[in-house]
Amino acid sequence: MRFNWYTRRIVLAGIYKTTELFLLQDSSENNQQTWEFLERRIQDAYQIYSLLNVASDLPPPDRVINRATEATTAVFVTARNILGLNWNR
Repeated sequence: MRFNWYTRRIVLAGIYKTTELFLLQDSSENNQQTWEFLERRIQDAYQIYSLLNVASDLPPPDRVINRATEATTAVFVTARNILGLNWNR
């Protein structure tokens, strides 16, 4: 299985969706804030990629999966709150 290929696609999809959500509330001229947001997310992805290439500093896989799950949950809850789709009313 090619995990690296799938991981890259997941990261790109995450960047795309978060940028799309940011764009929905951007009122700057020519969506300048959205472009800056996208640039920061791409820089963040490059930094994470370079950190993950250092194999000796990687935490155990189960901890990585737990943190990825927590981060993903946080992203979806935040997006849901931004869109006004709160379930706890």
